[in-house]
Amino acid sequence: MESYQEFFRRICGKGDPFPFQRRFHKDTSAARVLSVPTGLGKTATVLVDWLCHRPTTRLVYCLPGRALTQQVVKVARDFSLGIDPKIKILELMGGTDDLGAKLGPNEPAILVGTQAILISRALNRGYAR
Repeated sequence: MESYQEFFRRICGKGDPFPFQRRFHKDTSAARVLSVPTGLGKTATVLVDWLCHRPTTRLVYCLPGRALTQQVVKVARDFSLGIDPKIKILELMGGTDDLGAKLGPNEPAILVGTQAILISRALNRGYAR
C-alpha cells in the first residue's frame, strides 16, 4: 500500500509534502481551514488529499474570480492523469464546453468555477447537471 508521502510525490512530481500538507491529510474533519501564503501549494494540498481519500464523488472549487479557474483546472487535470480516467474535471466558466456537461450522481468529478457560476448552476439547472 502506497503511503501518502509516496502518493504525493508521484502525483506532484516533486519532493515530499510540506508539514502543513501532511497535517491537512491526517485531519479527517468535515470542515478544515487552510491558511497558507500564496505559492506554497494550497491547490496541490486539496487535490492530492481528495484524490487519495476520495470521500465524496465531487470536489468543488469555488473561486472568487475567473483568474484562477484555468490555473486550478490545469493542475487538476495534470494531477488526475493516471489516477482514474473516470474523473471528470469541469471548468465552469463562460465560453467553455464544460458548461453543457451532464454528470450522473455516481460519476466522480472536480468542478472548478466562480461563486457566481456555481450558485447559478445549482439554482437554475438542478441536481447532477
